[in-house]
Amino acid sequence: MIRVNLLNSKVHGASQEDFEFEVPSGGVSSERLAVLNFVLFVGFVLALVIYENSEKTKLQEKSVLLQQELAQVDTQVQQKKMEVEKSKNALKELEELKVRAEKLKKLSQSRLNEIKALDYLQTVIPERIWLDSIRYRNKKVFIKGFAVTDSDLTDFLKALEAKPYYQDVILLKATESKSDSGSVKSFEISSVLGVNG
Repeated sequence: MIRVNLLNSKVHGASQEDFEFEVPSGGVSSERLAVLNFVLFVGFVLALVIYENSEKTKLQEKSVLLQQELAQVDTQVQQKKMEVEKSKNALKELEELKVRAEKLKKLSQSRLNEIKALDYLQTVIPERIWLDSIRYRNKKVFIKGFAVTDSDLTDFLKALEAKPYYQDVILLKATESKSDSGSVKSFEISSVLGVNG
């Protein structure tokens, strides 16, 4: 409020006394100021809530995207694990096949040696020697047969030792037996089957 002092003013028909009156200042009352403050506070709170909700929504959307990406990465990891497991199994099978192939190679080489040794044996048997049996076990060869003379048997032993098919050739037994047609030497030879030459 504004106070006006009209001391020296002269008003027609009025005494010359002090005269005061109050004029409204046109300002805002305290009630209006309180309402305005309340409205501003509520507006600020509403703006804050709206901002928080929009940020929360953005964060939730990001969280969903991240979870989807994580699920995709998880799926890729599982696929890669399966591929790695398949690769491990394939490598294991390959190693097993290599081992089998190596065994087959050794076996076929061994069989080839045995066949060559048998073939060689057929070519070196003198005319006056005949074989009764041939046994083969654990790389050892046992030959039983008959010879007409000692020299035939000696030639046969030398022929066996001449090639590396037969190693450590030993005459185990040589006995003479007589029959109506004459005498013959029965013999038994042992040897170790060697590598083909």
